[in-house]
Amino acid sequence: MSQVDEIWLVAGGEPGAERFGQLVQLLRKEKRLSVEELATQADLSVGTIRAIEQGRRAPSEESGVRLLQLLLPLGSLSKEKAMSLDGEQIRIDYSFIDPQSGTRVLLQFRAKTAGDNRRWSIDKPRAGESKAEAFIRELWSDPKRRAEWQETFSEGIRPTLAALADLRSWAAAPASDAAFGRVMRRLATTNGLRMELLENLLALWHRVESDTAGEWERSLASQMDTLLAGYYKFPDDDVPLTTE
Repeated sequence: MSQVDEIWLVAGGEPGAERFGQLVQLLRKEKRLSVEELATQADLSVGTIRAIEQGRRAPSEESGVRLLQLLLPLGSLSKEKAMSLDGEQIRIDYSFIDPQSGTRVLLQFRAKTAGDNRRWSIDKPRAGESKAEAFIRELWSDPKRRAEWQETFSEGIRPTLAALADLRSWAAAPASDAAFGRVMRRLATTNGLRMELLENLLALWHRVESDTAGEWERSLASQMDTLLAGYYKFPDDDVPLTTE
């Protein structure tokens, strides 16, 4: 790679896109070309040329290179090979001598698509940022991608939400007569200690459901719910019948 003095990142919202546009305008005027004439030669629309010159639009690599080949002296634009940021593939950049400053400038075209106006630098992970955090930040900066992801996520989680709704409905409904009868049959053979513990557990659940429980009580109730949810009750046939 040749020694360069400056690097222009030509992507939406980047200073390099603005400097590229200023260069295109300067070279166009030096060649005494109108915007319409340059647009025709470059096979671009007049609006695109104006947007590029004003720094409101970053050209794609193909469009940017075509413009410079039309405006710079023949052979002035050189290809430069470099590794991508992930080190997995060769990236092609371009360099030239800035006619105003005489410095060698490296052009890095990073527009996602032709005319991309989104800042390319937001895609770069920030210091101390995980890949997941970078993905979420980038996703939330792109309304279209965010909407697509939300739709996909909603489709995937809909069955789970439906199951949770059924569970909430079941938890809010009074116990059935059959369930009440099963519990009563078990209580008939429960000793005093177990009965006292059960009473304490019912009192704890009542405080949680009536929103009077403290943080520790809620944590304890959650642990008890998890423990009991994983326990398989004995079949009803195992419950001894009582005689009056």
